[in-house]
Amino acid sequence: IGAAAFENCQSLTEIAFSNNLTILPSNLCNGCSSLYKITIPEGIEIIDDGVFDGCYNLTSILLPSTLENLNCSFDECAAFEIINKSTNEDVANIVNLLATSVKNDGEFDVIFGDNGFATYNKGNSIILARYFGSETQVVIPNTYTEIGTRAFYGNSNLTTVTISSNINVIADQAFNLCPNLVLLEGGIPDSVKRIGGRAFYQSGLQFTSIGAGIENIGQEAF
Repeated sequence: IGAAAFENCQSLTEIAFSNNLTILPSNLCNGCSSLYKITIPEGIEIIDDGVFDGCYNLTSILLPSTLENLNCSFDECAAFEIINKSTNEDVANIVNLLATSVKNDGEFDVIFGDNGFATYNKGNSIILARYFGSETQVVIPNTYTEIGTRAFYGNSNLTTVTISSNINVIADQAFNLCPNLVLLEGGIPDSVKRIGGRAFYQSGLQFTSIGAGIENIGQEAF
């Protein structure tokens, strides 16, 4: 199945995927506002970004035990419940972050600080997983090594960000849809090796410097 195959199919109400699939690609069902029932079979290993964004009537989803990578944030899914059968630690961390109503649970060692940053550990990396604050000017603390997928996604308050020199990854869509983000104070530091796809897509950023350490810039990063 190709990316965005069912995007904005607003009359689609149910979908069941073949058990031969291993990936649900990006934006697959984005904007399917009538979709209320979906079956994700065992065998799916990756659910990519934006797959179920804007599925207003989708209220519950069962993640299979085979899932290893969950990039989707289920934006604008009302009263959403995630039932997770996957034993993958990264998936568990993301599910815990998405369940913001129980965000202080700590079951998966996710830390929600008073400064609005949600943190989790992945090996030797310390990831800024999500920002829940309302500040317009944000300084990324030097304790982090990565800015996670969609960490600031859709933040309309954000105008200025300072990225610390310890950051080596700015993940996919980290600052996507931040329309008032116009300044990266000091630019992107030399420590950053990878900028993910759509990391600054549809932000207000018009100019920035990129450090000498960069090795990979994803599709539509800017």
